[in-house]
Amino acid sequence: MLFLDLPKFINFQCFSLKSPTFWECALIELLFHQIIAVYFLGWDSGAQYWLIYLVGLIFFNANWSNKLRIFCFVIVFTTFALLYIFCKNPDINHLSQSQYDEMYLSSSLFVLILLALLINYYVQDAHKAEKNLKMKNIELFEKNEKILQSIVYAEKIQKAVLPTDDILKMRFNDYFILFLPRDIVSGDFYWFYQEGFKTVTICADCTGHGVPGGLMSMLGVSFLNEVIKNQKILRPEKILEEMRKMVKTALNQTGKIGEQKDGMDMSVCVFDDALKKMDFAGANNGVFLIRGNELIELKPTRNPVGIKRKEVPFSQKSIVLNKDDHIYFYTDGYIDQFGGKQGKSFKKSRLKKLLLDYHGLPMDRQKYLLESQILEWMKGVEQIDDITLIGLKI
Repeated sequence: MLFLDLPKFINFQCFSLKSPTFWECALIELLFHQIIAVYFLGWDSGAQYWLIYLVGLIFFNANWSNKLRIFCFVIVFTTFALLYIFCKNPDINHLSQSQYDEMYLSSSLFVLILLALLINYYVQDAHKAEKNLKMKNIELFEKNEKILQSIVYAEKIQKAVLPTDDILKMRFNDYFILFLPRDIVSGDFYWFYQEGFKTVTICADCTGHGVPGGLMSMLGVSFLNEVIKNQKILRPEKILEEMRKMVKTALNQTGKIGEQKDGMDMSVCVFDDALKKMDFAGANNGVFLIRGNELIELKPTRNPVGIKRKEVPFSQKSIVLNKDDHIYFYTDGYIDQFGGKQGKSFKKSRLKKLLLDYHGLPMDRQKYLLESQILEWMKGVEQIDDITLIGLKI
């Protein structure tokens, strides 16, 4: 290949400014080879049509930019046109028939060899890429395994700090806890505490889910221990006010534009055995009371436990309880879940109907049916949020 090193002596700005690649050398070699072939053999030899092959090579190189491809295409097209003009002179061909055949055969062989080399070049490249990809996949798998192990361990820690249901067993006739994290760790959490004749029951939904939500839930549990266990605050609206202060302080929330607005929605009920009543306050989270066949929705204050531009004080409602009243706590994961035939959200109205239909059944049966309903609803659809439902029978 007489011209194989020719690109090393050409300051070809569109090509690599470093040492030319095999691809660039091959392209220029073939271009000059066909120019000489057409010069000696003439237009009738057909050697010029191998230039069309160059166009395919230009667009076969995935490492070149579109500008470089277009530039090379213009060069090949111009060369083709100039050769056509040059070869219009009938006296161009000065070779014998044997020389003519040898030149044509050498062009054909050169193109086939070059094509084989190029295919081999890219096959080897593909094998290297495949090998590197396999190694990367192995590394990625190992990293994912380590991350998964860490998250699973975080789940164990989260479950350890969540309260047991011993308080509910002692205080209520029947109950259930339906807890379905979207990921391994949950941004939803629940919390129970008993002080004398009073039982505090809390259901909360933190910003986010997975690891971020899990961190917020751990923060929430820690603050509740401080507010209720240590400070002995047992009024629901006061609990929410103190929680809001602590979350804002911990997350450095000042109300400035662009800062994080993480927080939590929370429903707080304090059951008083002595007075047979329930005090309720909610931060964006309400509760349902079913008495007989009537469902009463206790609505929350439309503020989160966290920063909000227009903050309002949390309000409290007191309800005198009757025997066999049913209280249901919920987070928005259940009612917001997409699914069904039309891919719409489950909605609060559908949850209310289910609770009215099932409330006469034992609590463990209610839990089973409510879980079955939501799993059937989201069949084929990804769970979008953590889901928590708590049912209590007075």
